[in-house]
Amino acid sequence: LRKTGIPARKIHEILNPISPKILEGVALKEKEALPATSPFFPGTPTGIRVAYFGRLSPEKGPDRLIQWWKDLKAHLPTGSELLVAGHGSIEPELRALARSLSLETSVRFVGYVAHPETFLPYVHAVISPRRYEGLPIALIEAAALGCAVAATATDGARAMQTLAKEFFLLPNTDSLDRSEIVALAA
Repeated sequence: LRKTGIPARKIHEILNPISPKILEGVALKEKEALPATSPFFPGTPTGIRVAYFGRLSPEKGPDRLIQWWKDLKAHLPTGSELLVAGHGSIEPELRALARSLSLETSVRFVGYVAHPETFLPYVHAVISPRRYEGLPIALIEAAALGCAVAATATDGARAMQTLAKEFFLLPNTDSLDRSEIVALAA
């Protein structure tokens, strides 16, 4: 840019939003050198691990996913679980919602995940139920670490469809119909 005549004081470097640790995790996964277990998953999974990964706030829609889970888990192998990773203002309401839907044995709140590379490579899919979203960093990290990604049709999710090996776009609505649940489970 300086060669084109733009003064140095007007040039600013904007770093990539993906942590170098994520890139290290990608390299380990590609080399199949990841540890056999994660601190979040000490044993061998008996079903499918689906994750919500992000802040627990209304616009992020984790309440939607817990409601969808009631129908979705019926189409998944026994032992499948929804892992809710994050902290936020609506966590007590989300826990109450899971209890009210009798999902306390299949919805696990794992708290804030400081190092996504110790969590994401061990889940099968990440679902983003956001009501609106700009640049979905959590989905970019999940896609980079090889997770299948399903996301509601926000501008940010549409823009990143080509980043994930497996990407499923969901309608941006509070309820999914049976065919969408079955397609998501597949």
